[in-house]
Amino acid sequence: MILSNENMTEFTLLGQTYPLRCDLIVLEKIQDYVGDILEAEDKLRGFKPRVDGDGVIDRTTGNWTIPDIGLTTKAIFWMLQEAKVVTSGSYEIPSLETLKQQDEYTIQELALIAFREFEDCISGKKKKKKGQSKRTGTKTVATKTS
Repeated sequence: MILSNENMTEFTLLGQTYPLRCDLIVLEKIQDYVGDILEAEDKLRGFKPRVDGDGVIDRTTGNWTIPDIGLTTKAIFWMLQEAKVVTSGSYEIPSLETLKQQDEYTIQELALIAFREFEDCISGKKKKKKGQSKRTGTKTVATKTS
């Protein structure tokens, strides 16, 4: 299947812009890596839900922490790979190592990019025209500004 990257979020790294795509293939990789899709959501958000004495998880309360670095970088990498596959892209995507070594984004910024794509995929939201945010009408281009 060949799709246009026109409706995909753009991710800019080291001066190159790449499309991102989160679909069921990416969600399956995330689920396989983490084991539970709800836990993956918490890890991308940097949220540790409260667990009571009986082992029941309460996702309405908990502690905020740093997002999971491994999951965040892998999720972005898998989204870059999937966008390349579905667009038949003839470009090279950054390696997982490059994503981890870059200094353009903080882990929180990368996690937010990954989480927004993840959240849209889970909720089934359709992308609008490139550059239009579904929430505010502002740019969705994931570029670092000074």
